[in-house]
Amino acid sequence: SIDPVLREEWVGMEPNGVRRLQGFRGTLLEYIKEESSRRNAIASSSITPIPSPPMRLLILLVHSHARLIGPCALPALRAVFGTPKTTTIVSLPCCPRFRHVQDIGEQPHMEYDDDCVFSACRTVQVWNYETKEEGVSE
Repeated sequence: SIDPVLREEWVGMEPNGVRRLQGFRGTLLEYIKEESSRRNAIASSSITPIPSPPMRLLILLVHSHARLIGPCALPALRAVFGTPKTTTIVSLPCCPRFRHVQDIGEQPHMEYDDDCVFSACRTVQVWNYETKEEGVSE
């Protein structure tokens, strides 16, 4: 979870005992810079083994103002995590200025309105990517 106002008890690895959750207080860009530096330090260390990439990367953007451009563009995000086999982006956009379709560069692979979201902004957009030997494809 990446959030500039994340409460302290949710910061760190597996906060409050939630397995495989990492909490980061800051912006997506700050997280990517820190994570890239951490992984580069591990890669240059002869002592620490390089962690294997996750099989799946889920990017959940609920009413998020994060831009997926520059160091936070999809190919860069995937590279930071070792280009996982599967990447799924789920977006519930709120403000017209922060639409992820423009940053990703294509229409969502799936889109629907979720009546269980108690907000006027309840459209769910989903993109799925699988890594092939030649690169990334749908």
